[in-house]
Amino acid sequence: MSQIQIKIKVIMDEIQTLMETNGHLDSNANRLSQLLSKTSIYWDHMNDEDVDYLHCVESVIEQGIKWDVEN
Repeated sequence: MSQIQIKIKVIMDEIQTLMETNGHLDSNANRLSQLLSKTSIYWDHMNDEDVDYLHCVESVIEQGIKWDVEN
């Protein structure tokens, strides 16, 4: 795994953790925003799955709804 892929994985893992705890709806919203901003420099190196995931995250944040992947 390249260094860029490792950095992407670390950021994506933290975003996932925050989303699974609905961090976008509490005091973790700022941290989530910082992480999403960081992803922009890696966009060209991300796989389609990560890009799709980020689009979903952004949509949920914009709508201000609970993250519920089980439904």
